[in-house]
Amino acid sequence: MNSLEIKAKKPSRRNRKIPAPTPAEDKVPPVEETGGAEESESDFEAPKSKERPSNHPVDIRATMKTQLAGVKAETTGLETGFVDLDEILLNLQPGCLYLIAGATGMGKSSFCLDVAYHVGTKAQLPVAIFSPETSETAVVEWITCSQSSINHRDLRRGLLQDSEWHRYTNTIAKLMSARIFISPAQTIFVSEIRDECLKLQDEHNPIGLIVVDSLQLLKDVTECRAQEMLSAVCALKHLARELNTVVLLTSQISPWHLKRDDKTPQLIDLLQWGGIEAVADAVLFIYRPELYASRSLPKVKEPVEVHSDPSASIFVAKNRNGSVGTISLGFQPEYRRFTDLVRDKYGDD
Repeated sequence: MNSLEIKAKKPSRRNRKIPAPTPAEDKVPPVEETGGAEESESDFEAPKSKERPSNHPVDIRATMKTQLAGVKAETTGLETGFVDLDEILLNLQPGCLYLIAGATGMGKSSFCLDVAYHVGTKAQLPVAIFSPETSETAVVEWITCSQSSINHRDLRRGLLQDSEWHRYTNTIAKLMSARIFISPAQTIFVSEIRDECLKLQDEHNPIGLIVVDSLQLLKDVTECRAQEMLSAVCALKHLARELNTVVLLTSQISPWHLKRDDKTPQLIDLLQWGGIEAVADAVLFIYRPELYASRSLPKVKEPVEVHSDPSASIFVAKNRNGSVGTISLGFQPEYRRFTDLVRDKYGDD
């Protein structure tokens, strides 16, 4: 019975019934009383509805149910494998884009592959890696040597000791059980990344992590370089939200920071890329002070000299889901690997 019929047929005061809800009240069904403060999880059950466009307003109870499930879990988000960093980031949260920035040779690629290995082998979640300037064979060699504490030059020359060979085969076994996918494309458009990730999502739902290395190697259709970069970051952030996954995106910083006395990267060093720091959910700068000893950057991407006790700083300059600050990590340049300062030289094995 609609509202017009209610007005036309008004019952007597003696037999009057409770009137039907108005159309405005029909939009949100009433919440049943549960008899006091004791509420079950069913109270947070969102009403079932047909598929709707992504921009349709979401029922708050659906969000509350998801949040409640997260609170009941031991942890939320993905661990990076670095204890101090997880503490300040409050883990990597799904639906967010993390910008990993730094000067050439600081180890941005190494850091992302360390996180990818941890997510793929420890969390056992699918990982997608897009690295146009590095072949899939080189990426696999990079990961296996890094996580096995093996110099890649010794591997290529067949100079592995028995203990090194044991660590190497152990890492291979872990990778064989992981679901890590590497794109072989040398030129990548953001739209292609989305298409590939959607396919992976259909086959291996959910995708835990997407690594894009790096922003400056992505292609787009716009002519303005700064606008191109900003458009790419916006599209990748939308992808993170669409698939409810984590996106790690590496980026170079402006060389103008070399003219400062304090070489520590700052958010202003990203302005030349169109304001991408404003779009990212978090910005992490990788800073290795020993590379500035000669007041000039190395010409090679990854230095191979062995240092007695090299260190690196991760400066969290922006973080929507946690706090900001700086943490220290160890760095083993001969293995191209970051470690917790309290971590064993050869990892967990």
